[in-house]
Amino acid sequence: MNTSDGAFVIGSFGKPLQSKQHRQQIPHMKVGNFTLKNTVSVTTPSDFSRIGAELLNHGIMTIDYVNESFYFNPNSEIKEFNFNESLLGFSRTLMSNKSVVGYIWEESLKNKLHYRDEIIEINRTNISNLSPCEFLMKNTYPKGQKPFNIIFKSSDGVPFSLKIEFDSIKK
Repeated sequence: MNTSDGAFVIGSFGKPLQSKQHRQQIPHMKVGNFTLKNTVSVTTPSDFSRIGAELLNHGIMTIDYVNESFYFNPNSEIKEFNFNESLLGFSRTLMSNKSVVGYIWEESLKNKLHYRDEIIEINRTNISNLSPCEFLMKNTYPKGQKPFNIIFKSSDGVPFSLKIEFDSIKK
């Protein structure tokens, strides 16, 4: 689907590592008796398997280290979930406690945005002073609002604004 050079993973060991990654759509994936459709996955530079935390919104995950097993129990009787929401053409990460551009996925944004451009404001809401916890928990891209008027600050300190809509890649 898309390839980008940047960073996304937020870890406890400092700033995220810059690397080339891919955003891929998985049309059909089964986790136990639960089916996920149109899931979007981003590769990582790690050799260790990872599963997205968004799966926790749909059930209870249990990791049995002793028996080296993984279990997933859906929250309801629904045995299928279709991730059919549009995505933004870039992802964000934290660097030095600031919200910054991580990966730029959409080709039309690659000549406008750069890895580490700071995200200052989204639709007149200043997000430059969000704590790391607020960054992770706050819904800064409310559904139904489009386009997003976003003010960035480039690495040389110059602010610029872009109108960005969700891209056509379905989640």
